[in-house]
Amino acid sequence: MTAKPQLAGIAWIGDGEPMTTVEECRLVMEQLGLSQAAAAKEVGISPTALSQWLAGKYPGDAPAVEAQVGRWLQTRREAARREALPPGLDAWRDLEASAEVLAVLAHAHAAAELAIVGGPRGCGKTRALRRYGATRSGVVQVAMSPAVTTLAGCLRRVAGALGWRGRGASALDMEDAAIERLTGRGALLAVDEADHLGPRLLDELRCLAGKAGCGLALVGADHGRLPFDVQARSVRAIQARAGLRLAMTAPSKADAAAFAAGVLGRRPTAGEAKAVAAAAAGPRGLFGARDALARAWLLARHDGRDAIAAEDLAAASREIAA
Repeated sequence: MTAKPQLAGIAWIGDGEPMTTVEECRLVMEQLGLSQAAAAKEVGISPTALSQWLAGKYPGDAPAVEAQVGRWLQTRREAARREALPPGLDAWRDLEASAEVLAVLAHAHAAAELAIVGGPRGCGKTRALRRYGATRSGVVQVAMSPAVTTLAGCLRRVAGALGWRGRGASALDMEDAAIERLTGRGALLAVDEADHLGPRLLDELRCLAGKAGCGLALVGADHGRLPFDVQARSVRAIQARAGLRLAMTAPSKADAAAFAAGVLGRRPTAGEAKAVAAAAAGPRGLFGARDALARAWLLARHDGRDAIAAEDLAAASREIAA
């Protein structure tokens, strides 16, 4: 009989004697380390209602609460199955591309200069940025998005990352607050998804970092726009002041193989390296390689094995390519 895989954070529920919804709820809360308040928030009811229902003393519509808890448990089961990932899949790896990004960030940080890092999705920009922030002091990480279209929105993200919680303030107030918190601390303002920002907002970040005397790193995808668009005058000014610019490319075969080795626990065979490199060469980059390794792991676990074999990775790569 094929062994069932151990799921991340939660054991298989339902083996042996059937459990009541209350018993299952208590077990899941215990396994996941959830307080009643945290569980109630996920379920969508008040902590008091959950506490009373668990004790069998809920004065309202108890079947309705049980149904809602049941839906939450089903959602948790499905999430646990999706989280059955191979050990080390998302662990940090020292890749060639990552080393380049770390070096650029370190220069911008130490020299209080502007650095621009751009490249396609899945080439390792964000992972390297997060790694740098986790291993250095004075790094303020901000992620932008398409919703950030105004000076106030941009500055709210920056000031919020610096711990500012003012309400109803003007863009000027938020700029002042950000400059005050960045000045004199040897900081690096690292802005991810910078390609979502227009020239005016990028120029504001340049000015802000200049006034604070801190480093600034603009990291984003190269869509033929920022940070490599040279049409706008303000963007040309930003590029002219950049101490370093790094234009990344799709993951190399060596980086794809190193990525796979961290999951396989060994150097990949020629066939495995070829399969992972093919997945990483797609539009998702290293995300594609991650998908291939995750699927290969599920195939191995389905057969009751604790290690990925070459045939698992080949089959997973074919599924992704199909």
